[in-house]
Amino acid sequence: INRYVWGEDLDLPKSNRFSLGIDQRIWRQLTSSASYSYTRGSAVARGFNLNAPENGIRPTPSSGNVIEVVSDASSRLHQLQFNVTANPGALLPAFNAPRIRWKRTTLFANYTLATLENNTDGAFAIPPLGFLDTEWGPAAGDVRHRLNVALNNQIVRNLLLSFNLTVNSGVPYSIRTGRDENGDLVFNDRPTGVGRNTERAASHVIVNTFFAYMVAFGRTQTGLPPG
Repeated sequence: INRYVWGEDLDLPKSNRFSLGIDQRIWRQLTSSASYSYTRGSAVARGFNLNAPENGIRPTPSSGNVIEVVSDASSRLHQLQFNVTANPGALLPAFNAPRIRWKRTTLFANYTLATLENNTDGAFAIPPLGFLDTEWGPAAGDVRHRLNVALNNQIVRNLLLSFNLTVNSGVPYSIRTGRDENGDLVFNDRPTGVGRNTERAASHVIVNTFFAYMVAFGRTQTGLPPG
């Protein structure tokens, strides 16, 4: 049975962030922006096994793993983001507008290129070899490429059409041996020479569409009655 304890010198996580961005209107209906940010995390929590086996023998044989939460891990995030918005004309309301108007369209596009690296998988995750020197690599949430495109239009009066496309590259994962090589009853051992989160899952694409038709009821009020 694993036991979990707080380290005596446990600190709260800290982060320092630097960012730089620019926002520019290219034409009256077209705006764009670009930004870069760097975030450095320190005092990140991870697990340390106080009762890890040494040559197959635990320091306290009558006890299982004793996981101490310590705060000596770190993280690094580089992120570059681009946004483009095209909005030639308003979408709603359009009850009294021309039946066909191409300007009733809004387009939004966002692309993010990011690299997130750290040397821990969480506060209670212990390194297979017991130390952090071999653990630096992509974080579990390291998605390198993200693309989102949204198109909304009401070219035909009162007929709203929407299209959304989301594309994300795959998240990383580690290759495991499937065996408890060091006898600590934690099956997180990797093959010799294989680092943490060296492989990538497949990317995925999500497409959403939506349409609606709006109808107005009642008499149109053209002015206020006399006071």
